Amino acid sequence: MIIGTGIDITEIERIAGLLERHGATIWKRILAPEEREMYDSPRRRAEYLAGRWAAKEAASKALGTGIGKVSLQDLVITKNDLGAPSLTLRGYAAERALELGVTSTHVSISHSDKYAVAQVILEK
Repeated sequence: MIIGTGIDITEIERIAGLLERHGATIWKRILAPEEREMYDSPRRRAEYLAGRWAAKEAASKALGTGIGKVSLQDLVITKNDLGAPSLTLRGYAAERALELGVTSTHVSISHSDKYAVAQVILEK
């Protein structure tokens, strides 16, 4: 049974601007250590970061908290064995999921030239 859904769209150009202005400060704030390994590849950094940002925003919406209540570091987007995105919840995000009875998470990320979009579904 679906108990939470969230969706977010992010302008890649906006994230590219943040990277130019703030450099490592911004991506270290957004990405958990597990996510940084893939980010270290210089190709398509803004696109990668925009996709992760959108997925984390979508996850916070699915949890019903918004980004202010959960840490970006507690919403971890990695890849499964098939290369599809996978969501791991830690800290308050994991506590909230437990309160809701979440047993399964689903995340999808897509990009165009200008946008990254992500959807998260939480099931019980």
